[in-house]
Amino acid sequence: MKYKRKEIDYVHISMLWIINAEMRNGWELASLTYREDERVRLKFRKPILKHKIMIKREEYLKALDIVEAYHKQLNLQIVKRSFSRVKDLQETDFVEVVKVDTNTQRSLTVGKKYQILRFSDGKYRFTIIDDSGKEKEYSTDYGKTFKPVPPNYA
Repeated sequence: MKYKRKEIDYVHISMLWIINAEMRNGWELASLTYREDERVRLKFRKPILKHKIMIKREEYLKALDIVEAYHKQLNLQIVKRSFSRVKDLQETDFVEVVKVDTNTQRSLTVGKKYQILRFSDGKYRFTIIDDSGKEKEYSTDYGKTFKPVPPNYA
């Protein structure tokens, strides 16, 4: 087997961290020579590969399937993340009522989806049409009353 060669000429013995750095880059320590004045000569070698190893078609297709599955999973995580807060939605998207309190029990129904008509105050407030047909404005930080509904599920 042929090797590339590299030599580091007489460094102080305290500089032996160089060995770890070079070995992490694929070099092998070929020899180490000490001198009386605490200096060290380092010789490294690295194998030269003549033949590249080819993978079989089946292995390639299996790897491709794994990569495609990873991309699908990543895409689903992006979709979930982008609709995790009401502020992430846009006008014409939907919110679902998760809970109602004494102030909202007459105008909202748990589990019902409402379309966002518009945002105001820099997306901190949104307007929907409630059960009585009136436009009402709610805060996006309004407790756990609303949860966003991704556009495909509305």
